[in-house]
Amino acid sequence: MDISLSRERIEARPDSNSTLLVQLKDQYGNVAFNNNETDVAIFFSDKVSNFRSPEELDQVNGALLPGFSTQRSLIIRPDGFDKTVQNGVTEFILSGTNEP
Repeated sequence: MDISLSRERIEARPDSNSTLLVQLKDQYGNVAFNNNETDVAIFFSDKVSNFRSPEELDQVNGALLPGFSTQRSLIIRPDGFDKTVQNGVTEFILSGTNEP
C-alpha cells in the first residue's frame, strides 16, 4: 500500500485542503487494478481532534459525515472516514477548519 499527500501543510481555514491518495499494491509494486472491494479507513489522533478514543469517534461517526455537526470538532476534516477502493485506488480530501 502506498499513501501520499498532495500537500504536506494546510492552513487553518475550510478552503485549504490536501488529497490523501491510497493505492493498493501487489507483491511486485504494481497497483492492484482488479481490487474494487477493499475498505480503507482513517482515524485521527488526539493531536488533530478532540476525540479521546476510536470508540468515541465511532459513536458520532454517522453525525460527522454529512455536515460534521457535533459539539466535538476536528481540526482536520476528511470527506469521509472510510471508503472502498476502485481499481485499487481511493482518496480522501482533508480540509482545514477554523479551529486553531
